[in-house]
Amino acid sequence: IKNRRLKKEKLVEMFGGKCTVCGYSTYSGALDFHHTNPKEKDFALSVKGLSYSWGSIIEEAKKCVLVCKNCHAEIEAGITKL
Repeated sequence: IKNRRLKKEKLVEMFGGKCTVCGYSTYSGALDFHHTNPKEKDFALSVKGLSYSWGSIIEEAKKCVLVCKNCHAEIEAGITKL
């Protein structure tokens, strides 16, 4: 668990540390990686996804934008556009 949490924190920092929509940056656990093209998604960068090798995680994250959980839900619902 500690290793996955550290990977997530490092990844969030590498990708700007805040939601690209609203700027939220208080807690990295409230930030998600949203795939801009679902067809290119090899795996989700959730808890299980953070078990992959660091190189694989970076490559998958490059297909994403960093957003908070609220903005992510609105993007998925079609309310907010990127």
